[in-house]
Amino acid sequence: MKKNYLFYIWVTIITMSLIACVNDDLNDPLQNAEHESDKTDTETLSKQTVQSNEQGMTKDSYQDYEKMLRIFKLSHDKSFETNTYPDYYGGSYVNDYGKLVIMMKDMESQAAKTFMNEFATVEFKNCLYSHNELQNVVDTIKHRIKCGAEHCKNIIMFGIEEGDNSISVYFRHNDKQAIQDFKKNISSFPNIIFGQCSDIDEHYLICGDMFTGLGWGSYGIGSFGYRAVDGNGNEGYVTAGHCISSPNIVYTDLTFTTPIGYCSSSEYNNGYIDAAFCVIDATGYQPTNKIRYMTNPSVDTLHTDLYQPPNNVYVNMIGYASGHRNAGHVQNNSYNVYYNGSCILTDVILADYATISGDSGGLVYMLVSSINKRYTVGINKGSVTLANGTTYAVCIKAYLINSRLGLTRY
Repeated sequence: MKKNYLFYIWVTIITMSLIACVNDDLNDPLQNAEHESDKTDTETLSKQTVQSNEQGMTKDSYQDYEKMLRIFKLSHDKSFETNTYPDYYGGSYVNDYGKLVIMMKDMESQAAKTFMNEFATVEFKNCLYSHNELQNVVDTIKHRIKCGAEHCKNIIMFGIEEGDNSISVYFRHNDKQAIQDFKKNISSFPNIIFGQCSDIDEHYLICGDMFTGLGWGSYGIGSFGYRAVDGNGNEGYVTAGHCISSPNIVYTDLTFTTPIGYCSSSEYNNGYIDAAFCVIDATGYQPTNKIRYMTNPSVDTLHTDLYQPPNNVYVNMIGYASGHRNAGHVQNNSYNVYYNGSCILTDVILADYATISGDSGGLVYMLVSSINKRYTVGINKGSVTLANGTTYAVCIKAYLINSRLGLTRY
């Protein structure tokens, strides 16, 4: 009896704290315009304070990065993992001074010299391996761990480290035996850095009746990500697939008295993405591209263009539970996560923005402040913690979600 009493006290405390986050609906994805005039001066000041935390990409690095992609004839709505780059290209990232750095395997070739002459503000660095060579190693790892063998189940995530011109592989348990097994059975590529990390902590809550919808066998609270429309013309929002499954009802409250739509499609633990699309069809609720906590919500909106940011630039995350904007650097813009020992989350972003339980599905975007443009990057899934205690958020890319679920930004 005492345990039940303590449980209900705990549920009440958490419920009240979550309701406090929801009450500020300036840029709730389900924005009701008639509440706009209710904001106080104190609330406005608070939002201006949070606004200063928004971080973006510098004008020069943005323009140089876009020029590089145009030269390589690449686009943001396709996987960078499947691209073929010139043999002289070894990777790229933005340094701490906001300058684009491009790694070059062979600076002396005529093709490389012609490419380098296109740029005035880029820093070029020599490297040992081309990006194509590194990607071939990643592809080999992906292919060989799908066998489900016992030695594969220790692998958590892996990907290219463009700044180091290497491959990183993270184990659940990192020791000499794990490394030997990997080199013997998967890849003996010489420039692999091994580390240890936790399994992904999926950031949604499971606690009695505290949920937005029924997920894959459990109740969960999630965050709305970005606005989209499906192939049938239904308007709605993207969120995390582990928070809600089809065809369950979506609610805005914790007492399930305000249904606003339903989940029409959801993918989770399938080897590609963790995402769902929720159709919003209730009267009085209209999906918008406005973003929570913006000082000028009518101008500082989310753009419909998708973006895959380079390493070390800022991205911003808006989560239902956090209640404010969290900015962080992209640690790696294309990792693969071997999830639950059975499938691979493909081409995810690791970033160092803060995320807590309830932020799953939250919007991740990138700002280019010189043109006040906020590109849609994807949605927040959760986080993974390295052996040294460093925690990185995991972001599912929007281009892959839209492709898998048949969605379009609008």
